[in-house]
Amino acid sequence: MPIRRLAEALEGLRANKRVYFSWRNLISGGAPDKHELRHLILLDPNLEFSQLEAGKLPTAAIRAAAKALHLDLADGVLVRITGPVPLQDEEFATLV
Repeated sequence: MPIRRLAEALEGLRANKRVYFSWRNLISGGAPDKHELRHLILLDPNLEFSQLEAGKLPTAAIRAAAKALHLDLADGVLVRITGPVPLQDEEFATLV
């Protein structure tokens, strides 16, 4: 019952417990397919403005960490890096 799931989530929050609640699950009545799941990680990297690609090292570090954590297509995970820094770096890379 949808109201019961919502109530359980709210009770868990009130008890300071970690609670997972899915609006999609509530509306559709089923769990989402694993390909529909998205997680965002926001970073504020230290940039090297003396280089054309100021975010090259942080981007490489993110990719290396993802690989070390097996966050890759072989394990069913697609890691995308976006935002002003990687987009600007990609634009500058085309100039070289």
